[in-house]
Amino acid sequence: MADQLEQLVAETPQGNVRSPKPKIEDFTEYGEDGKKVVNIAGYQDSLTDWLEQEKEIINSPDYVKANTQTLRAVRKLFFEHRNLFLSTPKEDGNAPKSLSPLDTARIIYKTLKVIKLDNQSGLLGVYNPELGIYETNENFFHRLIYWLEPSYSQARSKEVLFKLETLAEVKQQTAEAHLIPVANGIFNKKTQNLEPFSPSYVFTSTIATKYNAKAKAPNINGWNIDDWLNDLMSGDKELVKLLWQVISASTNGNYSYRKGVWLVGKGNDGKGTFQSLIMNLIGRENVASVKAEQFSERFSLSQVVGKTCI
Repeated sequence: MADQLEQLVAETPQGNVRSPKPKIEDFTEYGEDGKKVVNIAGYQDSLTDWLEQEKEIINSPDYVKANTQTLRAVRKLFFEHRNLFLSTPKEDGNAPKSLSPLDTARIIYKTLKVIKLDNQSGLLGVYNPELGIYETNENFFHRLIYWLEPSYSQARSKEVLFKLETLAEVKQQTAEAHLIPVANGIFNKKTQNLEPFSPSYVFTSTIATKYNAKAKAPNINGWNIDDWLNDLMSGDKELVKLLWQVISASTNGNYSYRKGVWLVGKGNDGKGTFQSLIMNLIGRENVASVKAEQFSERFSLSQVVGKTCI
């Protein structure tokens, strides 16, 4: 029996074995006279052991990787970190009532990938595992901060951002014309394969459409896109090729061709429909509408950050 028990323990992955947090009641006894006796030293030793075990588990690389694949999992992991922090006594023996901005920043930094983009004036970015991109939207950061410490004011939340800026490492944005972040991974145009999301790629924008290797060009009651584009360009093959190049370039906001496209013509000639095609392919939330004169306005350009197409 003892041998079987030892084998069972040996086969159990110890990293996944988690004991409940010690309770003071478990170290409380009552004498024959009814007087309550609390084993403070025993409780503190047990709590210290539990804290060390929890720290080792939730900070282990495998555990962090397994619990940062979705934002829901990230929120749960943040809850575990917060619970652990608020359970750890300070030097005076009392447990903290909230996380400090520095502690909050440290937890976010060691849990998620946080970087500064050197080609965007040190813009702060945090990896979103569900989209496979680095979010630069400040509101996304505030949401993460709220999950860790909901008592923060806006000023305290901004203080966390300041701390993160000092912790974050500067990274070069991935600017490869053949790598396209799509809704279900990264499409490699060279290999024609779909690769999994990876924080090693520094993308800041994506498209809403999934890559489907088995997809075929739609034919809707005799209508198909090839004939439609051919009709728009009056059979000019070079112009049709140009439209396909525009569509292709529009799907990768992480690579700049340093060119713009202007659709000029009379009304009812397909310009709006062509724009709608691109917007639906990319996702309207990934498109920014900016007028030509607004490109010289600093505050107007803030809306193009993280967008795939302008």
